[in-house]
Amino acid sequence: MTAFGRLAAGYVEAGWLLVAVVAALLFQVVSIRSFDFPRVMLLLQITPFLIVAATVALAIGALSARTGVKPASSLAGLPRVLPFAIGGLVILSFGISTALSIAPTISFWGSRFNSEGFAAAFGYASVMMLVALFLRRPDQARRLIDVVLLASVPVALYGVAQYYGVDPLAAAMSVQLAGGRVVATLGNPILAGGYAAIVMPLTLARGIDALLRWRAGHVEAEPPSSNGPWQVVATVGVIIALQAGALGLFLWSAARYSQLWWIAAVPLVAFFLTALVAPRAAPRGIWGTRLTVAGYSALLLLQFYLFYLADSRGPFVAAPIALGVALFLMVRDRRVRLGLGAAGLAVALLVLTIVVVPAVVRSVPDLASNPIVGRLAQYGRSGNTVISRWLIWQGVVYLALGQHDVGIPSDALAPIRPVFGYGPETLAMAYEKVVTAEAREWESYRISRAHSEPLDALSTRGIFGLATYLAVLAALAFAAIRADRVPGVPRSVLAGATGAVVAYTISQLFEPNDPSLSLHFWLMAGVLMSRLVQTGDEVKPAAAIPRPAEQIWRRRRPSTPIQVARPRSMTARRWAVGSGILAGGLILGMIAALGAAFDLLGWLLIAWLALTLAGIAWAFLSDAGTPERAELARAAMIGGPLAVIAFLVATVPYQRFQADAFSKYGLEAARRGDLASALVLGRNALLLAPDDELFHSNLARTLAAAANAAPDRPIRPDYRPTFLLLHGLPAQQLSALSKRELLLLTATVLEQAVKIAPIEPDNRLNLAIVHRALGDLGEKGHYDTAREHLLALTRISPTQTVYRQQLAAMEGRTG
Repeated sequence: MTAFGRLAAGYVEAGWLLVAVVAALLFQVVSIRSFDFPRVMLLLQITPFLIVAATVALAIGALSARTGVKPASSLAGLPRVLPFAIGGLVILSFGISTALSIAPTISFWGSRFNSEGFAAAFGYASVMMLVALFLRRPDQARRLIDVVLLASVPVALYGVAQYYGVDPLAAAMSVQLAGGRVVATLGNPILAGGYAAIVMPLTLARGIDALLRWRAGHVEAEPPSSNGPWQVVATVGVIIALQAGALGLFLWSAARYSQLWWIAAVPLVAFFLTALVAPRAAPRGIWGTRLTVAGYSALLLLQFYLFYLADSRGPFVAAPIALGVALFLMVRDRRVRLGLGAAGLAVALLVLTIVVVPAVVRSVPDLASNPIVGRLAQYGRSGNTVISRWLIWQGVVYLALGQHDVGIPSDALAPIRPVFGYGPETLAMAYEKVVTAEAREWESYRISRAHSEPLDALSTRGIFGLATYLAVLAALAFAAIRADRVPGVPRSVLAGATGAVVAYTISQLFEPNDPSLSLHFWLMAGVLMSRLVQTGDEVKPAAAIPRPAEQIWRRRRPSTPIQVARPRSMTARRWAVGSGILAGGLILGMIAALGAAFDLLGWLLIAWLALTLAGIAWAFLSDAGTPERAELARAAMIGGPLAVIAFLVATVPYQRFQADAFSKYGLEAARRGDLASALVLGRNALLLAPDDELFHSNLARTLAAAANAAPDRPIRPDYRPTFLLLHGLPAQQLSALSKRELLLLTATVLEQAVKIAPIEPDNRLNLAIVHRALGDLGEKGHYDTAREHLLALTRISPTQTVYRQQLAAMEGRTG
C-alpha cells in the first residue's frame, strides 16, 4: 500500500482516538445543552471525514492489490460481516422510526433533553464499523485503551475537585450538585458513576496483565537505547499534568469570560497530540513492570473514588459484575472461572431481587409481613428510586405495546407504533399521554428517558428497535466468546473491552443514557468485533509490527519483501514534530477564534486542523514509504470530491452547534437586560437552525421579556407580526414596539415552534399564556385561542394538573 493509503488509514485511527477523548472531556458551559450536544455535534462533524478517509484507504488498498503489493486495509481483507450487518441494522432501525416519527425533525437531530437521534446513531454505528475494519494490530487496541485511561485521570480529578468544593464552574453548571454527589465532566452523577464503571474494567485488566507477567517472570527486557522506566513514568506524568492544566484553564476561563468558549478545544488538542507523540505508556524491565502495576493500581483507586462520589445505584449494580467478567476473562484456570461465574450469578440474582421485590409488595401488600421481603422492599423504597423506576417502566411498556392516539391531530400510524415506535427522542412527548398521577408524584420531572435502554428502544423504535438492541448484544457476546477461544488475542484488550461493554449494558438497564457513555460503548464494541480479536494477530512476531513511536523511515521495493530496520530511539524527532503540530494548531485556532468572538468557525478550525495534522503525523510517524505520483493522482480523484461532500455535510452540525451557542448567549444577554443583543443573537440562532423548536422557544422568552418592559399602546393598523419583520427589525428599535405588538411577535415565534413539534407541551403552554395576556389587554379572540391550546394540552397530557389549573383560570373570560 502506498504512503497515501497509510495516511488515510492513520487518519481514521486518529479520528477514533479523538472521539475517545471527546467522549470523556468535551463539554461547553456556555452552550444550552452543555454536555451531550457538543459531543454529538463534534461526532457528526468528524464522521464524514472519517468515512472519506476510510473509502480512500480501501480504494487505494484495492488498487495496490492489483499491482501485487499486499494492502494494509482493502476490501479483500474485510473482517467478518457481523459488525457491518449490526451497524446497518442499527441505522435501519433508527431510520425507519425517524421516517414514521410523531416529530421527525426531533427524531433526526435529538430532543431538547437529549441529542441521540438518528444522526447520533449513524455516528455511533459508523465509529463502530470503522474500528472493526481498521483495528488490525494489538498496538492499535492498546493505544485506544491508553487514550481512554489517560482521559479518565482529569475526569476523575475534576470530580474530586467538585467534591471538595474547588470547582470553578459550580455556579455555571446546568446540573447543580446535590447531596455531595459529583458530576465531573459528564453533567450528571448517574453518568459520572456509569463512566467510572466503564473504565474500571479496562484498568483492572491492564493491571492484572502486568501483575501476571511480573509474577510469572515474563518481564520484557529494556533495550540498550532506553533511558529507563522513570523517564516513561515522567512522560506519562507530563501528559496528565498538561491535560489537567489545560482543563483547568478552560474551566477558569469559561467561568469568567463567556466569549472564550472556543478554548474548550485546547485541552482536547493538548491531550490528544501529546499522547500521540508520547513513547510507550508501559515501561519495561523489572522496575518498569513494578511501576506499571503500581500505576494501574493508583488509577483504579482514583476511578473507584469517582465511582463512590457519584453515588449512583445503577452503576453500583453494574460495576461488580463488569469487574467480575474482566477477571473471568483474564484468568485461564477453570476452577477460578467457575467461582467467579457463581459469584457473578449470585450478585445478579440479588440485584434482580432488590429491583423486583418492592414492586411485588405493592401488588401483594400481605408479603410485607415477611421479615426478609419487608426488609428488601424497604431498601428499595428508601431512596424512592426503585418504585419510581418501576412506575416509569410500567407506563413506558403500556405506551409501547398499546395503540395510543398521541398526535395532534390524531395519529394515523397508531396501529403500527408497537412495531416501529413513536420515533427516536420522542419519549418526552409521547409518555405524557400515559403517565399516571402516581408516577408524577414519585417523579415530578418530565421523563425523556425510560431509565432502561431496552424500554427506550421498545417505546421509541418499537419491537423492531428492541430486536435490534438484542441483536447488538448477542453479536457482542458472540464476538467475546469467540475471541476467548482464539489463540493470541491480547487478554487485557479482550477482558477490558468486554468488561466495559458489560458495565454499560447493565447500568443502562436501570439508568438513563448519554452520548458520553454511548461513545465508549460503541468504541469498545468495535474493538470486540475487530479483526484483531477474530484472528489473534498478537501471535505475529513483535519485530514485524514495531510500535509507531519506535519506527524509522524505510522504503518498500515492489520486488522484495518489506524490510524492517532495527528500532531505534526517535525521541527528538517525535517530540519536535508533535510540539510543532500542537503549537501550530493552537496558534491558528486562536487567531481564527479571536477574529470572531461569537463565531464557532474558530472552534471548528481547531478541531478539524488538529484531526488532520494529527492524522498526517500519525501516518508518517507510524509507517513510511515513498508515494508514487500515479497513486497520489488516483487518491486525489477518489478523495477530492468525497472530501468536498464531507465538508458540506459537516457544515450542518457545525451550524447547529453555533446556533446553540448564540441562543445561550441570547438568554444570558436577556437576563442582564441587554435585550438588543439578545434579539440579535436569538435571530442568528434561528437563521442557522430554523428547524430547532428550542431556539424558537428561547427567542420567544427574549421577546416576552421585552414585552414586559414595553409601554402599553394600541396596535398600529399596518403592524404585521411576521418572521420577515422579526429578522428585518433593527435591534435598537425593539423598544419602539408596544407591549401588544411584542406579544403578537412572541406568539408568532411560538406558533412556529408548535408547528415544528406539535406535541411538545412547553411551547404550547407558553403560547397559551401569551394569548391570555393579550386577552387581558382587551384584544379580541385571544382568550378563545388560549383556551384551544390548553384543551390540546389536556389531551396531550391528561394527568398534568398545571394545564387544568390554567384552563380553570380561563373560565368566565370572554373577548
